[in-house]
Amino acid sequence: MPKTIALQSRMHNIAEILRIRGYMVVDMYAAKRPGAKIDAYLYTSYHPDIFTGYTNTAEAADITMGYASMDFDHRTSPLMLNVTGLTAEQAVNMLEHRLAHKERH
Repeated sequence: MPKTIALQSRMHNIAEILRIRGYMVVDMYAAKRPGAKIDAYLYTSYHPDIFTGYTNTAEAADITMGYASMDFDHRTSPLMLNVTGLTAEQAVNMLEHRLAHKERH
C-alpha cells in the first residue's frame, strides 16, 4: 500500500516527484477528512506553530487529567516535515530518509 503524503498548496513540483515515486498525494484539506490516514505532512513556514490549524494530530493528552496518554505511539503518528527553502528533490529525499528512519525505529 503506497504511503500517503499531505502537501500544503503550491507544492506542485514536490507532488509530481512523489507521484512518480509511487506515493499518494493529497492536499491538507483532504488530509483533515475523517478516516484519512496520512503518513507525512509537508509544509513550508518560518513559524512552526502556524501549522497547528491544519490537522487534528495534536499531542495525545488527556486534558482533564493533565498528563500525556500512555498509548500514544510516535511510530504510527504522521511525520511533520517543514521543507522551507528546499528544492523539490531535496524535500522528497529528506522525506524518504525520515520515513525510512521512522520505520526502522
